[in-house]
Amino acid sequence: MPAQLRRDLVAGGAAGIVGGLVFWWGLNSQGMASSYLGLLGLKLTGGLTALHVLAACLIGAGFGAIAKYYPQGYAATISGGLLYGLLWWIAGPITLGAFLEDQGPTWSLAQASASFPSLIGHLLYGGITGLGFHAIVAAWLRFGPSPALRVPEAPIVTSNIVILGGGFGGTGTAQRLERILSRETSLDITLVS
Repeated sequence: MPAQLRRDLVAGGAAGIVGGLVFWWGLNSQGMASSYLGLLGLKLTGGLTALHVLAACLIGAGFGAIAKYYPQGYAATISGGLLYGLLWWIAGPITLGAFLEDQGPTWSLAQASASFPSLIGHLLYGGITGLGFHAIVAAWLRFGPSPALRVPEAPIVTSNIVILGGGFGGTGTAQRLERILSRETSLDITLVS
C-alpha cells in the first residue's frame, strides 16, 4: 500500500471518529439518540454506540481513500465531506435503516422528513470529517516524519494573455476571460488598445 494512501486512510479514520462522536453527542444531548438512526441506520443506544463509532472510523477511512489533499483546498474538502455525509444519510437511515426496521426503503418525502435530525447529524459528521481530514493531513505534512510524503508546493508560474485591440471584440473578450478565469491567480490578462 502506498504511504500516501495509508496516511489518508489513517487521517480519514481519525477524523471520522471525531465526526462520529460529535454526531452521537449532538443527538444524545438533545435526547434524540434513541429515536433517530446513526450512520449505518442503527439506533445510537447501548452497545450500538460502539458500533456507530467503529462505523464512523471505517466510513471516515473511506472518505480518506477517495478524498485528495490540496494544501489550500480546505473548503473543497469540507464540501466533499458534507456531500459524503449526505450520501451516507441516504445509504444509512433512508435505505439500510428501513431494511433493518422491516419496512423497506420508500425514499419518500415522508421518510426523509421523519429522519431530518439524522440528516443534520450526517451533514455535521461529513463536515467535521472533511475538516478533520484536511487538518490531520496538513499537520502530518508539516510535522510528520517522512519528507517523502510531503506534497511539493507548485511553483508559481504566471501566464500572460495579451489581447490586441481595445474595440468591442477585444474588450468583450477581456471581460469574458476575466469572468471565466477570475480564480486563476497565476494568470494576467492585458488589453492593448
